[in-house]
Amino acid sequence: MKEIISTIAAWVAIIAALLFVISFFMVFFEKTREQGKKLMLYSVIAFIIGFGTCTSLFTLRI
Repeated sequence: MKEIISTIAAWVAIIAALLFVISFFMVFFEKTREQGKKLMLYSVIAFIIGFGTCTSLFTLRI
């Protein structure tokens, strides 16, 4: 069960990073500037949640 949750959290972190890049380019255009700022904020929050969840469930198997 931990592996499934960790995998989902990793996907959330990856998608949030991609959305951050997209929102970074949206900020440069006049029409989508406000949407880009909101999307940037939401993607940073989602990345923190996804990365934190993934790292808290990560275990080393040696």
